[in-house]
Amino acid sequence: RDSARKSMHARDSVYQSMSKNDTSVNSLLQRVQQYTTTFNQIINSLAEGLDTAEVSEQLPIVTKRINKIKTLTNTKKSGTLRYLFVLRDHIDHLQDQMSGWQSDLDDVNTKLIQNQHDILQFTKDSLLTIVPTDSALKATFIAKRAVVKALWRKTDSVNRSNLFKINLLQNQVTTAYADVVDADDHIDSKIKKFAIR
Repeated sequence: RDSARKSMHARDSVYQSMSKNDTSVNSLLQRVQQYTTTFNQIINSLAEGLDTAEVSEQLPIVTKRINKIKTLTNTKKSGTLRYLFVLRDHIDHLQDQMSGWQSDLDDVNTKLIQNQHDILQFTKDSLLTIVPTDSALKATFIAKRAVVKALWRKTDSVNRSNLFKINLLQNQVTTAYADVVDADDHIDSKIKKFAIR
């Protein structure tokens, strides 16, 4: 009876060990699949392009308009109150437009930062450093991990490139917005002088 118990116990230990091994390998492969899905979703989303076409196309035109208004503010034509109010109406419209742009660009930037956070999780995942002991499972896991690592590099590169583009565009809009505020202050100052006179 004792020997039967020992053999049953040994058999159960082997089953438990195999079951644990299968579970750990399954969880490893599931984790790899999760990263693959995440990276593919990010790549597909970025392939559609950033929602910045309007800003990129309109910003040079708006910048020229701002510079023109700043020039007109210092001409003889700006010697009338009515003309200054016309200029300020244009400036107010440009301010509203650029405030909207800043908000839209912030939303895109937030999305890209979230992407980068998800991408960085891959490098911090200690589970992916575990290698199955079974030689056949080991080969399968290492091959799948190599594929997802290549996909991670591609995703990281594309997302960083888009982050750089969006930050550059944000800086350009911020500079233009500062010019608009400066022009608005200058016009307000001239209007106040009219009021004093």
